[in-house]
Amino acid sequence: MADRNYRYVLLCRHARHLDGRLVAVRGDDDRWRFPSDAVGRALAEELGSRKPAVGYAGTPEARATAAVLLRRLRNEVIVADERPRQPALPRGDHGVWPELDPLPEGDAYERIDGELAKTDTLLLVGHQPQLSRLSARLTGRSAIPLTHSEVACLRLRKRKRRKGGWRGDLLWTLTPDDSAALAAVTDKVKGKMESAKLLSGVLTLVLTALLGALLTADRWDGLAAARAELGGFSYDGQSGVQISCVLLLSALALYLVTMYSYDSLLMPPRFWAEGTRSGRAGRWLPRRPPSSSAWVVMRNMQRIWTWLFTPANVLVAAALAVPAAPLLRLEAWNFAWVGALGVAVAAWSWWFRPVLGSED
Repeated sequence: MADRNYRYVLLCRHARHLDGRLVAVRGDDDRWRFPSDAVGRALAEELGSRKPAVGYAGTPEARATAAVLLRRLRNEVIVADERPRQPALPRGDHGVWPELDPLPEGDAYERIDGELAKTDTLLLVGHQPQLSRLSARLTGRSAIPLTHSEVACLRLRKRKRRKGGWRGDLLWTLTPDDSAALAAVTDKVKGKMESAKLLSGVLTLVLTALLGALLTADRWDGLAAARAELGGFSYDGQSGVQISCVLLLSALALYLVTMYSYDSLLMPPRFWAEGTRSGRAGRWLPRRPPSSSAWVVMRNMQRIWTWLFTPANVLVAAALAVPAAPLLRLEAWNFAWVGALGVAVAAWSWWFRPVLGSED
């Protein structure tokens, strides 16, 4: 975090609480701590000498979470043999932001724009779903999910071609304990890996059956009579089957790559090499350390699903459609209603897709 061309916004979701009072936990040393204390310790290591300006929602839980983080940034440890009292805010560059309240007064994005003109690092403690919405607006991508006490560091630059505003990406995250999330996302990876394995096996059987059925000369010659026409473009059944085989082989290759890629994600984090960031790791991958293993696995899982597994499915669909057109003797007017039906199915699927959100 040393590039002067960037500004940094740290978004923190308040810690777990009971009626506004933070919930402390007893550690292995039989002493009491707040979960945000561990995040504050890691945050102090990442920031070094950099002192952020701090804003927090006007709720007791947000104020207390900010107090824990601020005291940790000042090397003040909140630990006790008995359940500790709620932390008090130290003096310094911090204050209440009504824009971060559950029912906000004003636009937090507009205030951030003004504050970043005065400081290069800003720490904001607030609530969900507002923080996720704010992260989506600052990054221009999908919202960043935040658990209790988690801090997400956004690296921002001033946009030049557009009027004002800041835009950037997720640099790293800090979480008290992400072991449960890692176990959950690992189970998800196993399920996706099984799907790729199953589809690759089915596709292998389909290819074997297709090639076996076409060994006879009569069937192959019969495909030449089947033809699809679309304007001045036409092709026969033989060309359709040839193209279909190429598409199916390509899809099979992608399924196998998907399966091996998901298998790599199941490698225990204990055996990951720390600090080796590949040139392929762009803005989509949070930096580790300090980000948790769960974030790295989750982002890789999404990337594999989007760029390997989904294209394989598209290739399978195309492999079925290409030979089907000449076998069904489709002409130009037939393609019109087939295309309209495809658009309708896509729109129907998009409208009834799952909608996941976060609430306090």
